[in-house]
Amino acid sequence: THASGNVARIYRSDGTVHGRVNSYSGYSKPLGEPACAYLAESYLQIGDWRFSVYDATHLSVAHRDGYTSAIYRTDGTVHIMPHNRPRIDFNGWTMPTEEALMGSDEGCAPHDPPEPNVLQIGKDWKLAQMYDVNHFSFSARQQEGQSGNEAQTAMIFRNTGTIHPGPRFDYNAWGEVPTYSGSPPRFGARTLEIDHWRIRQIDDTHLSITHEDGNVARIFRSDGTVHGNINNFSGYATAALGDPTCAFLTEGFVQLGDWRLAEFDDEHLTVSHRDGKTSAIYSRSGKVSYGPTTDYNAWNFGIGDILQGSAEGCVSISGASMDSQSVTSTPEILVKFSSDLADDIKGIEDLFKVYDAANVESEIVIIGAALEKGDHSTLKLALSSEPSSEVSYQVSTVGAVPTKDPLETVPAGSIQDLMFASWNYLQIGNWRLAHVCTLCVNSHFSISSSTNMNTAQIFRQDGTLHPGPRKDYNGFDVGANTGPTYSLSGDSVQFGNLVVQVRDWRIRQIDATHLSVTHASGNVSRIYRSDGTLHGKVNSYSGYQLALGEPACAYLAASYLQIGDWRIGAFDAYHLSVSHREGKTAAIYRGTDGSVLPGPQPNRDAWTIPEEDAIMGSKKGCETSSLSA
Repeated sequence: THASGNVARIYRSDGTVHGRVNSYSGYSKPLGEPACAYLAESYLQIGDWRFSVYDATHLSVAHRDGYTSAIYRTDGTVHIMPHNRPRIDFNGWTMPTEEALMGSDEGCAPHDPPEPNVLQIGKDWKLAQMYDVNHFSFSARQQEGQSGNEAQTAMIFRNTGTIHPGPRFDYNAWGEVPTYSGSPPRFGARTLEIDHWRIRQIDDTHLSITHEDGNVARIFRSDGTVHGNINNFSGYATAALGDPTCAFLTEGFVQLGDWRLAEFDDEHLTVSHRDGKTSAIYSRSGKVSYGPTTDYNAWNFGIGDILQGSAEGCVSISGASMDSQSVTSTPEILVKFSSDLADDIKGIEDLFKVYDAANVESEIVIIGAALEKGDHSTLKLALSSEPSSEVSYQVSTVGAVPTKDPLETVPAGSIQDLMFASWNYLQIGNWRLAHVCTLCVNSHFSISSSTNMNTAQIFRQDGTLHPGPRKDYNGFDVGANTGPTYSLSGDSVQFGNLVVQVRDWRIRQIDATHLSVTHASGNVSRIYRSDGTLHGKVNSYSGYQLALGEPACAYLAASYLQIGDWRIGAFDAYHLSVSHREGKTAAIYRGTDGSVLPGPQPNRDAWTIPEEDAIMGSKKGCETSSLSA
């Protein structure tokens, strides 16, 4: 307005501009004391309006509700509401608040409603409800030297349960103003709620992004896969948000139970599970790629400072069972936790007790503790006496148990029933031949090492082979979805006549020349031949053609498994060999890198390992050479 009272331009909060309506004169009231009218380095703020130097080329006039009424360019042009639609780009309210150089920033009323529906992760990513209650986005900050109008949006989720991937520039919380509501982003029970949206861990396996209507826009699974709108996985199935429990924001990630949404590096936001799989990778270029992959997994990051939410309840006892394959005479139980324990466990046995569930005063004394080799999430507790299978026992914590991260502890009072289970694996040195993956549709059997937690070979019930190197399906990864399984029936490992059976898999000497790995369906995944060669699916060499029989020359020792004329042996700390007694090695599995060296191999012969006592099975009949089944 000019002092004469003539109004040259009117900007409206809906993004429209209007002309000379003198009833809107800026001279209708006295100037008054300075209040919410100030000049900063990058903008002039007048109440709910900002005249902002958006970048080197543009000056914009924008309202705090998100609409931009006018954009002035250095070439002298003016840009207002194209195609009769208000603009939301070039909005100066996306810029950080700056110090007042002139005037006063006192008296600036809070936004009504007051809270922006946005959560920033790290320095470059925002999760935000954009435009209205029906849209939610993952957006990245613009690259150095660019304006906010060039910031990329990697993903938009809609209330209909659909997704709309980038790269795109709209729905971006760095270049545009998010919606506002009466509540800031809130953390609950393994849940983040941003106005009408929830990101929630539904169970041990699934994380979902859900609109309040009940439509699920995205489901992430612990095996690294992603899935669409399945409303059974709604984050609103349990209406209550709950108290903040293992749901928190740090400087670099959001953790919700067993999941992290993390700024992995300068270019990527990732969604990864505690078990090691990454389900989604969002890039600052606006692109998205999906798992399963073990890359870009944020579970090696320390927690650091917690900015919002709580880490309480993140770590718990996830299982407790008798160690049926302990090679010591001392009874031991395996206690599995949802996170790695601290390296220093001196005196940790004093933080536990094992007792009769019907009589808590009836305890079994714990005489020692040790971390399971290669798996710091599993603790072995040595007991003074053998628990009776006729009694129901429980394991509980009597003090806070320290974990790898000082901000996480297993709280006192955590209780788990003790299972008299037997693991479905054979351990040979630092190798395991294991039935793995409880949740898999197909049965899997793997050869894996605790050295670098590498899996060298996976056999599948359809007779296919899946070689390493890989980290999943590892027999030492106790508690992981693809880790070793156990049986409550006590028949997890059985020895017979030139054969050993691990759950529904058999390793059997078929004749004087052949050893096979077979599933109970009859499919043969691998055949080893005495000349050192390897062969595939020939079902006439099935290990299930004959009954198991009485144990005969089939036994497990500390360093090898002998089946007739064959030994599967830990030749050294890094190699597992499959060798025939005539001197040929048919396969060498490497623990250092998870690779497989096929035969014939003249070296690393498992028959050069000195003979050892049988831990399981029987040596009966081994005196005869060139055995035939």
